[in-house]
Amino acid sequence: MKSVPLIGFDVGFGQTKGVSDSGHELCVPSWTARVNDNAMALDRVNLIVDEKVHWLVGDDAHRLARARLPEVDSSWYRQPEFRVLTRYILEQMGTRSARVVTGLPVRYHAEHKEHLQKTLQSWSSSGINLEVLRIIPQPVGSYFYLAMDDAGNAQEGFANTRVGIVDIGGGTVDAIELNHAKVSWTVHASEPRGVSRAYEYLHSYIRGKGIAARIADMPSVMAAGQIRDGKQVLSLERPIAEAKRLVVQAVADIVIDLWTNATSLDALIVTGGGAALCRDELVKEFSKARIMIPDAPHLANARGYLRAARHYAGQRSGARSASA
Repeated sequence: MKSVPLIGFDVGFGQTKGVSDSGHELCVPSWTARVNDNAMALDRVNLIVDEKVHWLVGDDAHRLARARLPEVDSSWYRQPEFRVLTRYILEQMGTRSARVVTGLPVRYHAEHKEHLQKTLQSWSSSGINLEVLRIIPQPVGSYFYLAMDDAGNAQEGFANTRVGIVDIGGGTVDAIELNHAKVSWTVHASEPRGVSRAYEYLHSYIRGKGIAARIADMPSVMAAGQIRDGKQVLSLERPIAEAKRLVVQAVADIVIDLWTNATSLDALIVTGGGAALCRDELVKEFSKARIMIPDAPHLANARGYLRAARHYAGQRSGARSASA
């Protein structure tokens, strides 16, 4: 009998990530688009069928249709797009059933975790069978990834420490403290507009130059460092530097509000897509602190969710064995 896989997944406002215990990892933009003409020719495109509606996801949605990213909304998990993106993760991993850990932004966690769990479990009627092992604050995923082992114990260097975590996502910047590997619920913050503040600034700058551009194009434009306008190429070195500064300043403001100075912490973990975008700038900003930026920081929460899934699945297996 085929075992049910463990999966950590993070359906974010900017990107959708998934990591499985079979070693499968994926990250796609959270773009979605309904396909109204199911007969349209879509070679080499993965159509997602959800409750008889056809959808494009990620780059396919952006390239072939009027794709849209989700708006920052505390209950967006109730929208069909959230289910479509989750279904996409499962289909890419070859399953419709999984034991999962996922997360919520810090400010939404207490109010919405039970609602999210019920929503995920209700999808069984749509052919998605999820056993929800835990729903944790999103930044804690990166703590599991960097600081914990599969048994839920602190790794060397993290025992008896005070750690701050700042997660720079697409739509939010979340921060939380863990003291002796326990969440300090009195020390946390969540701000709107994560990486999106950089993309909005750059988009406004480009439009101000009279160049037509979509905000959905800003990640690739920022990566290129320039944009073409007819035969002219506009260098974006300075506006990109300013866009990154806005993100780093948002992180610095949160650190000051929560901890006065990053040096008061044993470690400051900065994670999420914004940490990948602004790695050098963040290291410079917090040069006097012990700053830790995970490898592939955009995947760190999902990788941590998988590690948490192994831990909590082990707890449940142990409880079942003890009661047998």
